[in-house]
Parts: sequence; C-alpha cells; structure tokens
Amino acid sequence: MRSIRRALLLPLAGGLAVALVVATWATYLRARDEASAMFDVQLSQLASSVTGMPLSVPPGSIATGSGSAPLVVQVWNRDGVQVYRSQGTREVPAQRSPGFSTVQTREGPWRVFSVLTGSELVQVAQPLALRDQLAASLALSTIVPWLVAAPMIALLLWFAIARALKPLERLAAAVGRRSPNELAPLPAEGWPREITPLVGALNGLLSRLDGT
Repeated sequence: MRSIRRALLLPLAGGLAVALVVATWATYLRARDEASAMFDVQLSQLASSVTGMPLSVPPGSIATGSGSAPLVVQVWNRDGVQVYRSQGTREVPAQRSPGFSTVQTREGPWRVFSVLTGSELVQVAQPLALRDQLAASLALSTIVPWLVAAPMIALLLWFAIARALKPLERLAAAVGRRSPNELAPLPAEGWPREITPLVGALNGLLSRLDGT
C-alpha cells in the first residue's frame, strides 16, 4: 500500500539533497575562480619583486612559499641558459610568451607567469592542485552547516507532513465511529480546503443512503 507521507517526503528530501549537491558544486567553482584570481595576482606580484634582483641571491632567500604552497622562481638569460631556480627539486618548462599560461609537469599542471625584462626571462610557477585544494576547503566550510542542518530539516518536513495529514485521520475516525444506521451528514465546516470535496462526497453518499 502506498503511503501519502512517503510520497510527499521522498521528493522533498530528494530535492533537498540535489539542492545541496548543486550548491556545493557551485560554491566550489566560485571559490576556485576566486582562488585562481588571487593566486594569479600573487604570481604577478612575485615576478615583479624578482625582476631586477641580483642573481647572486642564494636559493631560498626569495619568499616562494612553504612546502604546502610551493612556488618556483626561474630566470633565464638572453641565450636561453637558466641562471637561477629557487627550488632545486622542481623545474617547470620555460614559457617564452609573456603573461599567464598552464603547463604540464611530472607533478601535474602548473600555473605559470612569465615576464621579459631586458635580457632576462623571469618565470614564477605554482601547482594548480593547490588552488583546487583551497577551493574544495572553502566549499566544504560553506556547505558543512547545511549538511549538519539537513537532518533537522528532514525531521521538520516529517512533522509538517504528519500535521498536514491529521485532518484525514480525523475524518477517518469520524466515519469509523458511526454505526451502520447513523446516516446524518458530517460537519461541513472546519476541514482544510483540500479535504472539503471529500467530505462533500461522503455527505452526498450518506444523503443518498438515507433516502433509500
């Protein structure tokens, strides 16, 4: 036997779940775009700060981030010889075209900003995975309160549906209490608008039975 309560609750709960998934994905995409814009500014600012710096600066003296947020600074001279690299264990392919680009490395895709300054090519690079991790963290922190509230919302929906179905239970009880010979009409007032046609149909049936 089909349940009206279940027929109402399942679509509502399913819609809530779909809305949470869509909201999470939309939040992730927005956070990723914002993180990309922020990190692009960081790359360009770092490249500007490195431009003109003496190449005798020892590796590690440039603020290139921590191990969890690696940044690679590389400098080439006009002959294409690399004269500086901030991290000896990481090397990103040289991008001769000024501006932003995305390159593939053994560690995955990296975002690169290149700038030509006189006889030097300065390049600052950062892994795209870092941006994805930040976006996922921001999306998760935004959606967690909704995930916590979802069971409470489902419980409220359950009680709201149960309360909405009370008039049907009251009508069923009113009909069930009657004896076979009690054919007086049911009260026409005090019922929800959706149940009024059913009460009218029952009263019509009782009236026809009373006239036989």
